[in-house]
Amino acid sequence: MGKYEKKRPAFNRMVERLEALIAEGVFRAGDKLPSLRELSEEYELSHYAIYEGLKTLRDHGLIELRHGSGAYVANLRNSGRIDGEWNITVFVGDRRVAPEGGYLSHALLGIQEEALRHNCVLTIRMRDYYEFHHPEPPFESQIRNADGLIFLGEYDFAGGDIPRSLPAVGMEMNATFDGVLSPITLDPVCAAELAVDYFRRQQRKKVRVVYLEDGPVFQMRAECFRSFWSAYGECEFFGYRLTHPFELPLPQERETGLLFCSGAWCELCMKHYEQIFHTAMTSDYQVLSMDGKSLLVPGYHPVSTLYIDWRSAGHAALEELLRRLRNPSAEARRILLVPRLRELS
Repeated sequence: MGKYEKKRPAFNRMVERLEALIAEGVFRAGDKLPSLRELSEEYELSHYAIYEGLKTLRDHGLIELRHGSGAYVANLRNSGRIDGEWNITVFVGDRRVAPEGGYLSHALLGIQEEALRHNCVLTIRMRDYYEFHHPEPPFESQIRNADGLIFLGEYDFAGGDIPRSLPAVGMEMNATFDGVLSPITLDPVCAAELAVDYFRRQQRKKVRVVYLEDGPVFQMRAECFRSFWSAYGECEFFGYRLTHPFELPLPQERETGLLFCSGAWCELCMKHYEQIFHTAMTSDYQVLSMDGKSLLVPGYHPVSTLYIDWRSAGHAALEELLRRLRNPSAEARRILLVPRLRELS
């Protein structure tokens, strides 16, 4: 088990299933849930584990535990409310990003602007991906009054448990969590097409693709590029993990192009390269980054990059959540944002 990996409680499967049944209307407000004995037999768990799971559902605001009577579905949100009555909690994944004016802070600004226009109430939480399962204070207490959730950053990177009872939008996420979450991210197909065109114009025969191995968004970007580039040249893959020792992803031949699926990792490698060789990586290699952070974050090294308007992405995130709050039966959507190419002059 890795340093940050946490064992999930045995009752999680029961909690997720009951959350889904409540969200789908199988159990409605005021309905009594099956007894401890019935749940214990169905999920093959002890009475203690079942009770712990029910307390989790209670902390999520989904049920009420009545002494001597049992568990009942709580009165959930009223779908007829106007926008100004919605309480929305926004989780920002990397605590280091927002203070530095990074791309998530631009997305957050867009969310705040849109919330002001619709008179929504926002609660902003800084919660690192690795700490998502065991935050302090408890995660359940941070969403108790929320009607909807927005996640800024790769929360599916660490396999975060998204509550099935609340509509959610995830920026830079890939998983839909069984249709509960609407992912919003850079379109990997359009990005791959632009990247292929870029390296072809640079007359590169081979490209090394650098990506986060356990990051679904970055894996998708890498695979899309491979499928397009295979018609024109060779493709090497360099996968890294945040918990492993840092290693510069340099190809043996300097004629090999470097494609970074993450602008943050591109910047980290460029800093290390400059410290070691006392020159910019872009002076020795043809480098392309895939999210435009070098255009947004002060102090980032200049690099050719694919980018989107992250502020407009924030607008889209809140609009998508409001669409689902206004109509609880509305299905989650996958929203792909078309990038543009900014070349290093």
